Amino acid sequence: MNKRFKEFVEKAKNSKEYAEHYYEEAAAKKGLFELDTKFLDSLLVPKGKIFDATMGRGRHIIYFAKKGYDVIGNDYNSYMVELVKKDLRKNNLKASLYNLDVTDLSEIKDNSFDYVICMYSSLGCIPGSENRQKAVNEFSRIVKKGGLVVIHAHNRLANIGYLQYFGWTLKTYFWREKDLEVGDNYLGDHYLGGSYIHIFSHGEIKKIFRLSGLKITEEVYLNKNQNGYYSGWFNNLRSGGFIFVGQK
Repeated sequence: MNKRFKEFVEKAKNSKEYAEHYYEEAAAKKGLFELDTKFLDSLLVPKGKIFDATMGRGRHIIYFAKKGYDVIGNDYNSYMVELVKKDLRKNNLKASLYNLDVTDLSEIKDNSFDYVICMYSSLGCIPGSENRQKAVNEFSRIVKKGGLVVIHAHNRLANIGYLQYFGWTLKTYFWREKDLEVGDNYLGDHYLGGSYIHIFSHGEIKKIFRLSGLKITEEVYLNKNQNGYYSGWFNNLRSGGFIFVGQK
């Protein structure tokens, strides 16, 4: 993997400051947070056991625990896990929390959950296509037969009409840096100095689900700002992002 991006990933994993200021950095995504929560609320029926594979500061852990779900959270940043524990105590809630790399969830037994969620483009924070596939394979392994895996991802072609983004699109397909894959991108981050993100194509996400043995039951397309749903032509090309639902 590209050395610079590898450093970003390590900082995200080990930074206390990043964990403490997580919601400040994510403030621009408030609309997406509200939308994906409403979507999950309507999808995760009946109540069951949820594994939030990439919980961040635990917004879904808190929300669904309050609604009476059996929730289990995970994040690879140990400081993030400790902050979620504090928030659970403040709300008089209980949840088991892990500090695991999602490419290896061997501590968790097969067929353990009714639902596995991986939101806010967290799958795209995993460097390397092989590692992203390993993660979804693990999601498929730990979800029960008939259970659901829900993943959000940004759409690679969403902003191709904008000059700056068009330049990046050409670069990632034809002139990308050494050790990068098509779709690898850099984002500015105040507390980390920068962050790695992989931006997906529609076909790429479908392939990941297929190879993990999950049958796609729903494809949701989001608008450019990802605070509403996209309606129009060529949704797999023009939508701002996707939420895919796969069933085991």
